[in-house]
Amino acid sequence: MTRWTGMMVGLLAALAVGCGDDEADTTGAADAGSDAATAIDSGPELPFELVTFNMALTTTVKGPAERLPGIVEGLEAQDVDVLCLQEAFLGVTTPQEMAALLADTYPHAYESDLPNETTFGTGVLIVSKHPLLNTDALRFTNEDLFGVVDRSLLVAEVERDGRNFRVACTHLTAGLGSGGVMRRQLQQQEIFDFLDGLPEVDGPTFLLGDFNAGPDPIGTCTASSDPPCDEPDVASYDLVLEHFDDPNADLDECTQCKEQFDSLQTLNVFSSEPDQRIDHCFVRNLEPYRHLHSEIVLAEEVAIPFEGETLMHLSDHRGVRCEFGE
Repeated sequence: MTRWTGMMVGLLAALAVGCGDDEADTTGAADAGSDAATAIDSGPELPFELVTFNMALTTTVKGPAERLPGIVEGLEAQDVDVLCLQEAFLGVTTPQEMAALLADTYPHAYESDLPNETTFGTGVLIVSKHPLLNTDALRFTNEDLFGVVDRSLLVAEVERDGRNFRVACTHLTAGLGSGGVMRRQLQQQEIFDFLDGLPEVDGPTFLLGDFNAGPDPIGTCTASSDPPCDEPDVASYDLVLEHFDDPNADLDECTQCKEQFDSLQTLNVFSSEPDQRIDHCFVRNLEPYRHLHSEIVLAEEVAIPFEGETLMHLSDHRGVRCEFGE
């Protein structure tokens, strides 16, 4: 586990974000159309906006190199304060390379300096418009179920209006079998313990990422359908709700949508999974701020040529955009 601490400065009109350690050393830092789902009245003119997105930049998903330019363009167009990104995997790219591609819009990035111990590495990245300081990284001792990803957590803080915002970004192990559920819940407990052990902040803590757990909002492929689908992992999702709130609990859309997900796979490891809402923007200690708006993003159909076929999506996941303010 690597821990960097420092002071976070500056976000009133937008978020302040970047990397640092006790001595403000920036080693390991890289500076370099959506479907509306929920809306809660009108907010202030200076909201705090975050997006989580699994980019599927991996050799197990079709056309990562071909999809990459569209992903970069789509993420730049979001124009939010913070992006929590997953699956900038070795074999296709690195978190550092992805940060450099996004640096024109999000000039500050934090990817941990944890050494890669698996084929794909961590693949997790936080990028922002403004400096990220006071950062921490955790590699889970409860490792990936399949042994190919360095499952980990990234954390950064931000000071705004005299209160500190904490942003955590993660990607938990996949699989709906009992082994995957158990491993996921152990990783979640590591997250809770790690965050609880950090210095207190007097503002919200946002926990974003691909949790590989959550409800099936569509329900068309079930255990009794032909072919059958596994039950979604609601138990792990409910465990998170013991520690965090889900401002998108009424979001009746999938983020891992079966038709889109299956069409992009090169392997059929997860072909029995149903539609799922597994990409999340959790929060705790939100008051006096409030949730203003959420929507599914990066879901538009595209047309990307790839080896004689046309890929219709940027990723096998869709993004979630959350907006908070006073």
